[in-house]
Amino acid sequence: MLRQIYGFKIFAGHRARELKAWLVGEAENATTNHDLAYRFVDERRRTRTVLPGISVIERLCADALVAAERRIDSAIVARLDELLKAHLDALLTEMVEGKVSRFVWLQPIRGGTELGRYHPPA
Repeated sequence: MLRQIYGFKIFAGHRARELKAWLVGEAENATTNHDLAYRFVDERRRTRTVLPGISVIERLCADALVAAERRIDSAIVARLDELLKAHLDALLTEMVEGKVSRFVWLQPIRGGTELGRYHPPA
């Protein structure tokens, strides 16, 4: 009844798809998950859409940020020549005290996604 009185729409169906697409676009400009979540909440207010639960918002923002990071990584890698890609890959084999790569943070996360490390386009 309150939705009808105040003109709020539910977050489902095509509206949810539209808002998810909007979020993915915003993710490239967001500085943090927190920033993106605030943008999401502001957009819901503007469109008069009922907010989903916080866990849904967190997941939507995290997924949008990962997608944006991958698009940005792909755009950067697409501009690199093969020699530069080989040099960057070689950095991952540089070891500190013979134990761990100095650039371990660029390597794929075990058991998770491969964020951070570039992959040449096929």
